[in-house]
Amino acid sequence: MTIIQTPRTYLRSFTINDLDSLLIMMKDSEVMKHTGFKEVQSDEKVASLLSKWSLSKTVWALVKKESEEVIGWFMLKRTILDAPELGFMLCKSEWGNGYATEVSKALLDYAFNTLDEKKVIASSDSDNPASIKVLKKIGFVETKSYSGEKDTCYFEVLK
Repeated sequence: MTIIQTPRTYLRSFTINDLDSLLIMMKDSEVMKHTGFKEVQSDEKVASLLSKWSLSKTVWALVKKESEEVIGWFMLKRTILDAPELGFMLCKSEWGNGYATEVSKALLDYAFNTLDEKKVIASSDSDNPASIKVLKKIGFVETKSYSGEKDTCYFEVLK
């Protein structure tokens, strides 16, 4: 099921056929160092996550329309607060192509106009300027820390 479409991509539920694409992302130390996982994941862990995510209504595969390949992972789910958290991970080969901004903006629209959320939160490692730039570009503002982690920046955007 497609949840969001942008001019170049769409989000859909994960399927078992997405394992190879997830392994490429989640076994890349550069990709993983700025995620909540922080480190490369084992094949078994990735397979387990895929099984869980394939049933999720808040975590999706990002598919490039042109090639039909899975190039990323996006989430919009409640984590630490009673507001959905936006999160994303892209294959390193797709960094710098504007996909994070394009899809994040579409997910904000979905959160506010379809789900009728009043606030969306996000977090980023303080040493991840690319993700911070994406969040600020689509309207997020830095806010107080929710967990006390000094190496993490927290953001929110209101409807």
